[in-house]
Amino acid sequence: MKLSILIPTIIERQKQFNELTTYLRNQIDIWDLRGDVEILSLCDNKELPIGEKRQALYDMANGEYAWQIDDDDSISRDAIYDILQAMEGAPDCITFQELCTIDGVESTSNFSLKYDDWADNVDGFDHVRTPFFKTPIRTDLCRQVPVPPIRFGEDHQWAQAIKYILKKEYHLEKFIYYYIHNSSPFNERYGIIPAV
Repeated sequence: MKLSILIPTIIERQKQFNELTTYLRNQIDIWDLRGDVEILSLCDNKELPIGEKRQALYDMANGEYAWQIDDDDSISRDAIYDILQAMEGAPDCITFQELCTIDGVESTSNFSLKYDDWADNVDGFDHVRTPFFKTPIRTDLCRQVPVPPIRFGEDHQWAQAIKYILKKEYHLEKFIYYYIHNSSPFNERYGIIPAV
């Protein structure tokens, strides 16, 4: 198995999850990648912190590389093929560009090891990010860095930790990931039950 696509999801996003997995399976079929790519998911009703779910998915992965895609996001129509092609040089991680829609406002991101930290308005992009869940990373390396078992902010914390063991990057100069975010109340979004 070359690539594990990992999807943390929640019950209330079943429709988005089904649409995403159908889209991914179609892409796998079109490129005849059934023996090379698996799709694994972990669903709950926000009982588990997202950090725990992400760690559990890395532990479940059978692929040489692991790539987490959030259930309400999407990818370009040839993304899986592009990722598998990029694996041929055996990089530690595969990075690319991202189109973002946040509360209806569009922006761009670039992921790369060349950045020291996450920042805004760099290199002509609205956001820049070091590699993290959204970028395919060798599964053995993902397992060397525990995901913080927290409800929010696990992405940046993990990115800051794993960047020190990532040495070789393959960067795709194209928009691969489509991040879609619509704001909701903080506690509701992260499954935090207010103290009574």
